[in-house]
Amino acid sequence: MSRLAGFLAAGVILVLVGMMIGRTLNDKASPVIGLPEEGKPLPSFTLLTLESEEVSLKDYRGKPLFINFWATWCPPCRAEMPEIQAVRDEFKDEINVLMINQAEPSPLITKFMEANNLDLPVALDMDAELSMQWGINYLPTSMFVDAKGNLCRMHVGELNREMLLWGIKEARAGC
Repeated sequence: MSRLAGFLAAGVILVLVGMMIGRTLNDKASPVIGLPEEGKPLPSFTLLTLESEEVSLKDYRGKPLFINFWATWCPPCRAEMPEIQAVRDEFKDEINVLMINQAEPSPLITKFMEANNLDLPVALDMDAELSMQWGINYLPTSMFVDAKGNLCRMHVGELNREMLLWGIKEARAGC
């Protein structure tokens, strides 16, 4: 019995320590805005690109925007990239594309993009701060935004060509 009581006491202590650490981290984290709502304006953001230039949501007003949260370690992210590149090339004059990488170093991203012959604009969510603020918990997460900055559609998971074209069509029409 005393052995079981010892394990239980250790378990309770571990849970309490974990809760205290989690509370401390949450107190230092950015406020959570929550998942953007479809049909409403996307919250503003400013990030750095791979070229160390600032990019903001307002930079894309006037043209529909496709945003994709991704990472190089994410198999579905990697699988959809060639299709995103092909659709961007096809609709370059009609839509903007912004690939938001989640918390990876620039050299790794650059190497990945070059190795896969990808020429997509990449912004860096260096500490996953934007992802946490918006409640982006799964990769890939894609957003189709109209020319006025309203979120038309959000999709979690890998996209194929048909899904991309459907979302772009909806964003071009406006929410």
